[in-house]
Amino acid sequence: FGAGSRVHAHPPDEESQGDNMSDNSAQARRVLIIDDTESIHGDFRAILTDTRAGTAALDEAEAAIFGERLDTSDQAQKASYHVDSAFQGQEGLEKVRQALEEKRPYQLAFVDMRMPPGWDGLKTIEEVWKVDPNIQIVICTAHSDYSWEEIVQRLGYSDRLLILKKPFDTVEAEQLAGALTEKWALGRQAATMMAELEQLVSDRTQEFEQANALLKKEIADRRQTEEALRENEQKFRSFVENASDIIFCLSADGIFTYVSPNWTSIL
Repeated sequence: FGAGSRVHAHPPDEESQGDNMSDNSAQARRVLIIDDTESIHGDFRAILTDTRAGTAALDEAEAAIFGERLDTSDQAQKASYHVDSAFQGQEGLEKVRQALEEKRPYQLAFVDMRMPPGWDGLKTIEEVWKVDPNIQIVICTAHSDYSWEEIVQRLGYSDRLLILKKPFDTVEAEQLAGALTEKWALGRQAATMMAELEQLVSDRTQEFEQANALLKKEIADRRQTEEALRENEQKFRSFVENASDIIFCLSADGIFTYVSPNWTSIL
């Protein structure tokens, strides 16, 4: 597929596309096409949202030739995509921003390199990554506008960036979409798990700090109590040893348990 391909479906608007989404649209992988050529949008929609329809005739032909129908149960397991269109870089940036505000970020964007009269592909990617640094990007180009070194100099080395040459192969585009959206989802899952782990560590650390603070307070209270007891003991000892009378303690059965040391001098 590519410019001049046999598929030239007009991209549906947002509302009609939403109506056509299946019941599992909540799990659909969100893809944004940023390209100034309308037919390219139709090509991507044919590849990503109507793969089964495109292979139905081939399955029928194979069944007629070989006398049996191939097992196509894996078709039902293929990823479901929600594809949106933007025809200029500025429009694509606005859609990315709006998707983030609605908490429905795009996982992948196919970005054309040439989109006159507006931003080119590199400028578009630079602006999009300022808004959403996690989105995966595939540059679609049929010309050598920039060398790989120039692209890296502008965008830096990134595992979020790949190049797809036009005219592109259907399987190649589908594989890129599947791999990169899955990569985005796994990265999102890992980030969520890391955030949960950090929160758990933070909670446990806070509990430890609270328990440690309580223990320190108990130790300080105990030391203060022991100090007060020592002071009272010293005062009692001083009082008893300097008293002019004999002070003694008797147990319940009449046994002396304490006699002040001055008893000998008094007696």
